Amino acid sequence: MRATQPEPIYAWEKRPEYAWNNEFARMIGRLLAMLPERCHIFLHNLAGQATLISNCIAMGNRETAPGECVSPAELHAYRFIGWHATTTVERLLDDLSRATLMGQQEVAQGKALMERIRHEFETGLHELGPAAQLNH
Repeated sequence: MRATQPEPIYAWEKRPEYAWNNEFARMIGRLLAMLPERCHIFLHNLAGQATLISNCIAMGNRETAPGECVSPAELHAYRFIGWHATTTVERLLDDLSRATLMGQQEVAQGKALMERIRHEFETGLHELGPAAQLNH
């Protein structure tokens, strides 16, 4: 039985990529329970990337307090870091696939979720326009 989720407080908690990232985190938990300990390093690295992605979703789509102004360059930085983290996750999932044949269904699910999350970051970057871009 899954516990009920608390009601979202912030607008970014209602974003689809946030829900997909939470689903990805649950998938990591299933893999931790399923895979041998020698594979846990991959899963701990994936969990770190999921945390980074979650933070980038929040900060790249944050609400501001009255009188506060967030520069487009700052939003771009968070969205770009989040986008890059999705590519890191895909490489880690590929490495995990080569390390074991177990959990292939979950790995495929993780890749599909990352593709969707990446698309949302790309859309968010596009919305900011070229003037917000940093020199990478």
